[in-house]
Amino acid sequence: MAPKFVVTILLLVGGVGYLAVGGFQSAKSYYVTVDEMYAKLDRLAGQKMKVAGVVSENSIAREDGKLKFSLERNGKVLPVEYVGSDPVPDMFNAGVEAVVAGFYRDPVFEADHIQAKCASKYEAEYARGDGTAPAQSD
Repeated sequence: MAPKFVVTILLLVGGVGYLAVGGFQSAKSYYVTVDEMYAKLDRLAGQKMKVAGVVSENSIAREDGKLKFSLERNGKVLPVEYVGSDPVPDMFNAGVEAVVAGFYRDPVFEADHIQAKCASKYEAEYARGDGTAPAQSD
């Protein structure tokens, strides 16, 4: 094989590998609850995160084109500002389990994505009180 051909192939393989690793690193995010985030904040600072919690009562407000609200879990409260461009889910209300994705910028979590969990999927779990998901059949 010609040396130029081998070098070209090596450069292409190396470039694709570099892009794949870089893409994986930028897409990586941690999934934590509100209380876990505060407990691990020293390690998670500056990292992309997904944070789960319950939307606090009377915390939803629209100010300066941003949606502001709080998530809570186990006595910890996280102020959130939604700065994303996607529409807010219809099920997003106080008392609903939600997951936000973004970065913690002390003292506020800047979310670029909101996901609200459908309460009806979890009613059986809460009714049983054992914290296990209901069995589903296909």
